[in-house]
Amino acid sequence: MLPIILSFALTAPPLAAALASGESPGAARGVGFLRAELTARVDPPALRPGKRQVVGSLGQTRTVYTIDLQIGTPPQAITVAVDTGSPDTWVNPVCATAGSPGLMTACSNIKPFAWAASSTFRDLGLANQLTYGIGAALVEYVSDVLGVGTATIKPQIFGIAIQSRDLGYGILGLSPPLLGGTPPYSYVLDSMVQQKLIASRAFSLDLQAAGDKSGSIIFGGVDTKKFIGALAKVPIVTRPATPTGLDGYWVQLTGVGITTPDGVSHTSSIAPNPVLLDSGTTTITLPAAVVVAVSQLFSGAQYDPGSRTFLVDCANAGAPGTVDFTFGGKVIRVPYSELIWKGGDQCYLLIAVDNQNFPILGTPFLRSAYVVYDQDNNNIHLAQAANCGSNVIAIGTGTDAVPSSTGECTAQPSTT
Repeated sequence: MLPIILSFALTAPPLAAALASGESPGAARGVGFLRAELTARVDPPALRPGKRQVVGSLGQTRTVYTIDLQIGTPPQAITVAVDTGSPDTWVNPVCATAGSPGLMTACSNIKPFAWAASSTFRDLGLANQLTYGIGAALVEYVSDVLGVGTATIKPQIFGIAIQSRDLGYGILGLSPPLLGGTPPYSYVLDSMVQQKLIASRAFSLDLQAAGDKSGSIIFGGVDTKKFIGALAKVPIVTRPATPTGLDGYWVQLTGVGITTPDGVSHTSSIAPNPVLLDSGTTTITLPAAVVVAVSQLFSGAQYDPGSRTFLVDCANAGAPGTVDFTFGGKVIRVPYSELIWKGGDQCYLLIAVDNQNFPILGTPFLRSAYVVYDQDNNNIHLAQAANCGSNVIAIGTGTDAVPSSTGECTAQPSTT
């Protein structure tokens, strides 16, 4: 979920005047890494599918991946969405302006951070307007103790929303600084390194398949029992070569194909196209020519202008086919079941036409990929996701910080 506008350090009134109103489960810590559990939350019906705008019926369901942070003294468990598309961390969205009944319900089910109850809380008196593809938040910057998994950052700067719209969750931001250079303050990933909780600004993301209720994020580590084959290193595309002119986890997509249920592969090389690997977006958006070419291999494909994607025969969702994404020599296969959403008696392909020069591979892609984000070395490491247990290896420092690993899983994930 990439912010469009950053205007750091506006003066702000004291937080009390502006605002009217333990350890995470599944966490683990080893030498040089922190593991935290993610929860897949399927929100009640909403008007939009994610932080990027794809209007119409496609947006009536969404799966958001959240993490519980432990903030303050004594610690309070605060649920936020994990976002690889933006750098700022903030809490306490305004539920009354979350934008839809579904998001308002999701927001109201999350306990807000009670800053006045924390003995280590500090109001910094600075504010920032964060504007996203959809939604915005005016946050006041504060500092407090912040726990991730079993580790604690003392202290961490983050935001508390004074106003927000179209956002049902706070955010754990994990992207690099959008304008490059030195960030205005130490983001969470920076603080982990500075306080020697991990060795370098790198983490791995394992969302698991649709229908699974949890996944994990490992700061400073790679789990070799969560993927198949070798991790492929793909350079991050940096500004000004990105479509938005902002930094982020952009990589070159070099091909999109499809393997039909009868096992026939249809491959298509495309001109290298930067795409953003964004856990804060619940769809895939690609150039029109790519979306049309892929959709025509699904039975019953018919373009729906309202959602900027294609209606397809619902029988496709249970078929054992895949859409295949190529990054240089690495192919990630995404099952049909991850890419088709049923709304009423219609089924939508979760690959929408990008009409904003903002191509994104969101959670429908990320559920099939094991991704290591190496911010220090400007690399992404990709492999086909799987699950055959757990064996975490720490990420070190230097140009080869991410270990050259081969996944211990051997079976392809189920496509149904």
